[in-house]
Amino acid sequence: MTVDVEAGMGGKLKTRKAASKRLKVTGSGKVMARHAGKQHLNEKMSRKEIREAGKMFVVEKSDIPNVTSCLPYGKVGKK
Repeated sequence: MTVDVEAGMGGKLKTRKAASKRLKVTGSGKVMARHAGKQHLNEKMSRKEIREAGKMFVVEKSDIPNVTSCLPYGKVGKK
């Protein structure tokens, strides 16, 4: 079996599945992620810290190039 690839056209880009499970792209193009540190060793944390760790946060602008390389088909930064 042969596969014909047109000149100038590369193959499909692969999505990093670990990133796709951890990051969410909103409808407006922002990238949301979960706070770290809620899995275990929580008895020393206050209720407020545990509650805040459960919420999503917006990924910083400086990390967007890493996100776009991990999620090539995510509509990151669209308006």
